[in-house]
Amino acid sequence: MSQINISEYGGTIYGVSRETGHSVQDIINANNGIDIRRISGDTMINLPSNITNVPSEITNITNSITIQPGETLYGLSRKHGVTVSEIRAANSTLNPNNISSGTKINIPKKGSKPKPKPKPKPKPKPKSAIKQQKLKKQNNAKSSKNLDDYSSNKCKCKPVVIIDPGHGEIFNKYRDPGAIYKVGKKVIDTEKDIALLVSKSLKAELDNLGCIKSTHLTRTSDKGKEKRFVWRINKAKAVNAEIFISIHLNANDNKLAHGSSVLKHKSPNKKSNYLASSISNSYDHMKKNRGIKKQSVSVLRRFQQFKKNTAPACLIELGFITNSHDREKIKKDYNIIAKEIAEGVKKYVKNYHCK
Repeated sequence: MSQINISEYGGTIYGVSRETGHSVQDIINANNGIDIRRISGDTMINLPSNITNVPSEITNITNSITIQPGETLYGLSRKHGVTVSEIRAANSTLNPNNISSGTKINIPKKGSKPKPKPKPKPKPKPKSAIKQQKLKKQNNAKSSKNLDDYSSNKCKCKPVVIIDPGHGEIFNKYRDPGAIYKVGKKVIDTEKDIALLVSKSLKAELDNLGCIKSTHLTRTSDKGKEKRFVWRINKAKAVNAEIFISIHLNANDNKLAHGSSVLKHKSPNKKSNYLASSISNSYDHMKKNRGIKKQSVSVLRRFQQFKKNTAPACLIELGFITNSHDREKIKKDYNIIAKEIAEGVKKYVKNYHCK
């Protein structure tokens, strides 16, 4: 950081800013917030260290002059149509804080440009680095090719996916809302409704992937007439589903409990492991990712029994309906959440399902 006398620049901060290329605010900051209204014409101030408008060397000198009494660098710059910075660059030994009459200085030609500094020659890359760069390009090319393979026309296989919005049963006058959030006695949100909201958005995302043959919902509203798990598995059988994804929300008496998780049945097949892992890695929209958990989940077990334990199934706990941050984030960003889950499904199909 260098010091200058503002009298060289017309006696104002604005003159200094104009001539050096620094913003007025940067100059004020470099001088501990100095009050520009109380600066006198010969005040010494600091210039910020990142000087942007001071040429390093002027090669085109017009002539040399002798400073007369009362003349300043600022006045000379205006007289000769150059900047103070250009005069300083043409006089490398000049102390701008100690200029007196009789001093001889060089005046650059109007519009002179500083001699450009030669660019440093790039160091030659070691052979190992060149080899790594070639490998990276080859891998990127392979990656692009793999993505093309999963476009709508080149998919190696296209699985049928069924999405199961949790709860929502009506059976013998029994209604299952799942977990609920209520204020006093009034129910504000239910797990069944939020799960259905996300599930419908997820179906739309999967339909647009190109690597899915078809996507189905076990329900599009509250459903009844059959026992709890019967109609869900019957729907999977009817469409010959190959991937089963159940959408739920968690709940806890502790309202601070939060975060998403992915459940797989306690005796999962390899494809279920891969599906759960792909979705868990892609779904990171919540503050906390609680990871993958093994549990005895009836609907997953029944689907795997129907498929003779050859098809993947997982249950996604989107977050906690009892936590205000989780609940509101899911309701607000359900489309983003659906995109992230769909991305996980796409990675699973690309990397595992079709092999």
